[in-house]
Amino acid sequence: MKGRRPQNIEQDKTEGVPATEEKPVPKWKQRARKMVWPLHARYPNVIPNPYGEDKAYDREHDAETNAKSALDEDVSLRLGCIMVSEIFGPNEIETLYDGLEKIGWNRERTPIRDESSIDWLKKQRLYGSEGRMPLGWIHRPEDAKKYVGVRYTAEFPKQFSSLLVTISQLTPSTTCLSVGFCSH
Repeated sequence: MKGRRPQNIEQDKTEGVPATEEKPVPKWKQRARKMVWPLHARYPNVIPNPYGEDKAYDREHDAETNAKSALDEDVSLRLGCIMVSEIFGPNEIETLYDGLEKIGWNRERTPIRDESSIDWLKKQRLYGSEGRMPLGWIHRPEDAKKYVGVRYTAEFPKQFSSLLVTISQLTPSTTCLSVGFCSH
C-alpha cells in the first residue's frame, strides 16, 4: 500500500541504500508470521495479529491523513439528502404491499398511470422482469397544495422538506424501496 512502512528494508533498497534506518525483520520472524497469519485470519478474537506492531503506525498514519483532509473550522457542510433503502425478498414483500397501502401510496392522488404501484410490483415479480418506478417527490399533506402535480403525501420529520421515493425491482424476487429525506 502507498505510504506504508516497509516490513523488511531488504525489499526496499534503492541503489544499495536502505529505505529506513530500522533493523531488518529476522527470517525466523517472517516465517512465524506466515504460519500464524492464517490462524489469525480464521480466529481473530483468539490469535493476535502477527503484524501487531503495525497498528501504532496505522493509527499515526490515519491521524496524519485525517488532519490533512479535515475541513477548516470556518467551513460548514450542508447535507442535501439522506438516502435510505430497504430490500424486500419473497418473504417480506407482503409487508411492503401492506405498508404502501397503509400510507396511501398504492393509489395516486392525481392518476398518471392506469395501475397502482402494488399492481406494477406484482406484475414485475410475476413475469420476472426488473425495472424502476419512481414515486417522485412526497410532501406533507398540508403542503400538497403548494406544489403542482403532487401525487403522494406522507407525514415525516420536520427537519426534512420532502421525500424522494423510488421502488426498484432488482430481480424477479427482490424489491428495493429507496427513500431520500431531503432538507430545506
